[in-house]
Amino acid sequence: MKTFLPHTYTSEVDIDSNAIRGSLISQKIFDEIKDSEKLGNSFGKRSKDVVEFSAYSPAGEIFGWKVIEQAPNYVTKNLSYIDFSGQSNMIAIDYLESVYPHSSDGHVLISPTHELEELGIGDGNYKIRMSFRSDVVGSFENSSKLSITDISSSRTEFRAVTTSLKDSRNPNDVSLNFEYNNFIKKQVLVANLSNQLSTLLYNKSFQQKETSDETKNKTSDYDSYIVKIEKQFILSEQGILRELDGIYENLKSFYFNLILSEYNQSISKERLNSQYIKSVDYILDNYGRFTQGENAEIKLFYKYMLIQMFDTESLDLMFSDRFDKFLVNIINFGNGISIPILKYTSYVDNNKPSNCNEVLLIKTLEPLPEYIETEHKFYISNNSYADDIIKSISIRSSTEISTYKLRGPDITTKVSTESTKQYTLKGEDGLLQGDLEYAEDLFNTTGKDISDLQIDYSDFKKFVKFSSARSRLDNFVLKLTNLSKIKDKLNKNYSEINDLNKKISLGDIDESTAMASIRI
Repeated sequence: MKTFLPHTYTSEVDIDSNAIRGSLISQKIFDEIKDSEKLGNSFGKRSKDVVEFSAYSPAGEIFGWKVIEQAPNYVTKNLSYIDFSGQSNMIAIDYLESVYPHSSDGHVLISPTHELEELGIGDGNYKIRMSFRSDVVGSFENSSKLSITDISSSRTEFRAVTTSLKDSRNPNDVSLNFEYNNFIKKQVLVANLSNQLSTLLYNKSFQQKETSDETKNKTSDYDSYIVKIEKQFILSEQGILRELDGIYENLKSFYFNLILSEYNQSISKERLNSQYIKSVDYILDNYGRFTQGENAEIKLFYKYMLIQMFDTESLDLMFSDRFDKFLVNIINFGNGISIPILKYTSYVDNNKPSNCNEVLLIKTLEPLPEYIETEHKFYISNNSYADDIIKSISIRSSTEISTYKLRGPDITTKVSTESTKQYTLKGEDGLLQGDLEYAEDLFNTTGKDISDLQIDYSDFKKFVKFSSARSRLDNFVLKLTNLSKIKDKLNKNYSEINDLNKKISLGDIDESTAMASIRI
């Protein structure tokens, strides 16, 4: 079993902080495909972006692994948009700003000391590894995962199925099915693209010489169209380009709002492109010069000019980074064990029931470890954000020790009944109804034999040092009350989840909206 990264290298960007970078792939392949260091500039904008934290001995023996707890920051945005039917709409979306705390310059803030404490690791010298991932299908926390069914003799190919069925209403299964369907169909949640949408449309003007020269070269009969429009609309070439800029500004706003209106839905690369073309048609159809169906030839010229402002290369890169880029996705077994995916495909197994998902066939870069067998569970993560960061640290407890002499309890003090708090297990500050009977029984000592306690509590010197029966009782009642309220809150949450699942099954509520509420 490999306990540390197979490849590390000195980092150009982190050399001042005594950090090195790490990769899951071997030195030879790394040198062949590496063109630049990955810096993770867009990390933390997706709900399933996670930081995996590993702790090792200086020799590479793994001590612990965990996913750093998220602290998502959502803001509500009111979106006003017009759809293709001309209908005006207003919706509110919970827009994800970040999933982890970050500095003003966008760097994720992590406390290695805190994470080591969470793992129960104390003083010593360690190597810590931070891996920036985006879970694509499943997650470490989700009990529903993918399961290996067959492994080839070379151990570089295997088949896998989801542990969930298509018709399952279990929230974990529904979530896994949704993500798996997106993965094999190469679709992405609009919410996960929201911070990249602006890159799909060029931020430039038709009036800029560089832009106009470029469009001239790409547009056949450009000059003849300009002459025709000058005569028809009595506009100069500069006036035509200025008019196109005005139309383009309206088009950008319309397109972005239209896509964001599907915030919690999935979208494919092809649909992002086709929705832009439909948006061009809608804007031109409702533009004054073309509303009566006139000037169709000029309208076609305007449409071609506007279509050139869509950045198809940026669109291809966006989906390539998610699905097709070499070694971009990994098999994640959790606990710091990950293997890069070389290729994958899916197919329908007609021998399985119709409510089973498609079978996933995966080829890995290196053989599966011998201890990975059939029925082993895993999930799929994306590795496109950044190379792993590895640092050597030393944890030492503070050497400053202060000693204080504590005063003993005053056992001569008498507490009158007038100053004693009168306890009640009911009311606003008391226990909830479901826990009253249990709690009252704890305080009812009538008829109970307490001789086996073998402690005489009539003398407080035999009770506890540096405490009192009074404070012990106060803490006990407070804990009972808090536990009761927590249990009641959990029951209400489970009830709301059951109501949402019932509404999904009856078709009374949109499934993606309901699942977003359940996940929250």
